[in-house]
Amino acid sequence: MLFVFFSAKYRIYRYIWFLIGFTFTNLIRTGIYSQNISDKNYFGLPLDKPVSISANFGELRLNRFHTGLDIKTGGIVGKNVYAAADGYVSRIKISPYGYGKSVYITHPNGLVTVYAHLMTLNNNIAQFIKKAQYKSKTFEIDVYPSEKQLPVKKGEIIGASGNSGGSIGPHLHFEIRDEKTENVINPLFFDFSIADKSKPEIKKLFVYSFDKNYNLITGKNKGIIDVYGTNGAYFIKNEPLIVNGTIGFGIQTDDIINGSNNDFGIFSIELKVDSIRKYFFELDEISFFEKMYVNSHIDYQEAIKNGKFYHRLWLEPNNKLSNYKYVFERGLLRFDDGKTHTIEIIIKDTYQNASSLKFNIRGENYKESSTRLDTAGYVIMPYNKSNFFESENVKIYFPSGTLYDTLCFKFFKSAHKLGSISEFFHIHDNSVPLHYPVPVSIKPDIIFEKHRDKLIIGRELNNKIIAIGGKFENGYINADIEEFGKYALFIDTIPPVIMHGNLKDSINLSKSQKIRIKISDNFSRISSYNGYIDNKWVLFEYEPKLNEIVFIFEDSKIKKNKFHHFNLVVSDAVNNISMFETIFYY
Repeated sequence: MLFVFFSAKYRIYRYIWFLIGFTFTNLIRTGIYSQNISDKNYFGLPLDKPVSISANFGELRLNRFHTGLDIKTGGIVGKNVYAAADGYVSRIKISPYGYGKSVYITHPNGLVTVYAHLMTLNNNIAQFIKKAQYKSKTFEIDVYPSEKQLPVKKGEIIGASGNSGGSIGPHLHFEIRDEKTENVINPLFFDFSIADKSKPEIKKLFVYSFDKNYNLITGKNKGIIDVYGTNGAYFIKNEPLIVNGTIGFGIQTDDIINGSNNDFGIFSIELKVDSIRKYFFELDEISFFEKMYVNSHIDYQEAIKNGKFYHRLWLEPNNKLSNYKYVFERGLLRFDDGKTHTIEIIIKDTYQNASSLKFNIRGENYKESSTRLDTAGYVIMPYNKSNFFESENVKIYFPSGTLYDTLCFKFFKSAHKLGSISEFFHIHDNSVPLHYPVPVSIKPDIIFEKHRDKLIIGRELNNKIIAIGGKFENGYINADIEEFGKYALFIDTIPPVIMHGNLKDSINLSKSQKIRIKISDNFSRISSYNGYIDNKWVLFEYEPKLNEIVFIFEDSKIKKNKFHHFNLVVSDAVNNISMFETIFYY
């Protein structure tokens, strides 16, 4: 009955796919050192010299590692982007979000290069993708050309740099992927003329305490410890560090690159106790199937609450990230012999510039006991099982693998506010990450028969409401949430807004290059839009950052020197529809 309620077949297939992907990745992931990167000069630069980057491979983000190089374009768009090597365009993806306009090139050496956030594509690629867009009648599209359709040569211009998709400033996002595994490879294994002799910086040390059952003891740790030093040699004050029982370390560290003011991600972290390796982490390649494990790798609470990213040098039980090359007993260390031990944490960048934090530690001899958790008002959810929670008007299902560690789940309700049509359901604490989306079902206080298809689950964050989505089924509104937090039901009956831009009634556009129209929605977001000229569908590009859609005349076959009929239909996520109709001369 539970699985029927949550659309069993869809849910099961979805999570089986995640598990298959993870297993597949680990079965065929054999490393890249023996192949593909033997010729470090195989790839040319995707932009003209000099090359400067604003972000590198493996930088820590919420929900993902950064998977490539962000190459600066001087704050402007329109710079030539070149094919890094011979090959063929194997994928073109156009989206108003994510990578925006992106091109994928497959090369004879088994690698694929990716060029993202482009402004425009070269004529051959542009004509190919425009034909596909008109055939599908959609701007957002993902196509896979065959090997013979769009061949390219090394150094050929494939487009112009831009700021499309989720980009927050003009740059080129550049990746190298393994064609077989689809893992993303560290581009700095190749020579892209990026000089770096600077050593990583070590900023803070974090010490965590655990009970004898390896449960993290909240509030009983040394917390954040200041780190001192420079030029690769770092230390802490007040040695030896006194601890007792089982502990784990975290480290705040960044790389620096010659001539840049940006902070960059590191390549590897090694932890030694008395010169014996206990932990080794390396960012040689990243699997997209595993990207969410970054939330377990970092101290997620510190990232959410304070914006600080710490690498944890110990593993939660359900952290299956493949980048841990060696971990002894989950990276947890026990000190209770009263002796002094030497700790060394070694940080390296891709060029093997190294920094070391070295200090002494002494464990006190004491009788360690299990932590007795106060579970009153909480529900214990094992990380290695499926979990289900139900309270009045709400149901929540946690697929196995959603949690990184066993959770003392907390839940409570609060009154209506911010226009909600239900109570607010406080679903645990947003400082705890989720690996998979969690299906949530909320029952309305009153069944709005007339508008039940307009009901939507929203999340309150910083006193604002973010639309999540929802579908009415069996008396509940169902949606997937990706984070813990405060959720409630809302009703959206307001259609999108269309602002006519330069398209006024009977206007003469014979000297114009484009039609620009503003579209926006107050809550559930734009879901679809379709523009027609003389009853024929035409391609409008969508830029959500500007709430704008743009039609380019030169890309069309519209007849000149006559009046044309135009109409536009815009829909939001709950199918509120707005329409605009006019005539213009061109």
